[in-house]
Order: sequence, then structure tokens, then C-alpha cells
Amino acid sequence: MSHLFLYQIVGIGLFIIGLYGLWRNRHCWAVITFLQLMSSGILLSFLAITRTKGAYQSVSELIVIFIFAVLIIEILLAIVFTYKVLMSDSSSNSDDKSNRG
Repeated sequence: MSHLFLYQIVGIGLFIIGLYGLWRNRHCWAVITFLQLMSSGILLSFLAITRTKGAYQSVSELIVIFIFAVLIIEILLAIVFTYKVLMSDSSSNSDDKSNRG
């Protein structure tokens, strides 16, 4: 069995696990995590396909590195926005308690 075939199988597996997770879970963090898992599977399959062609191997690796950088920025933005929402909720809850009594 070729290594490229195994990469394709793992990529498809990651995509299917991510798709199942999106279907089963609706929590914000879980959706972001499963989207990341699906994109990792797609990128792994993309690299395996371009390795077989060989002509544009360095360009395809640069594209994958760029996409991973965008995905990391997406996760960091999700963390920042979630932190902001949690902090605004906790401050509004403490204001409500102080106004009541």
C-alpha cells in the first residue's frame, strides 16, 4: 500500500469525523473544532493528490501552509470573541446583582 493512498484514507476519515461532529453537535466551540478537522482532512488529501502529480509540489505546499495560517487566525479570533462575550456576560450579571440589593 502506498503512503499517498494512506494519506488519502486518513484525509477522508478526518473529513467524515468532522462532518459527523457538525451533524451531532451545535455548540460554538465544537462547530469550530469540527470545521478545523474537516479542513485538515481536505488539506491532507490535497497534498496527497499534488504529490502524485509532482509538477507543482512546492506551490501546493505553500498553499497548504497559507491555509493553515488562516485557520490558526480563525481559531484565535474565535477565542478572543468568546472571551469578550463571556466577560460582557459576567459583568452584566454582576451589575444586575448589585442593582438588586
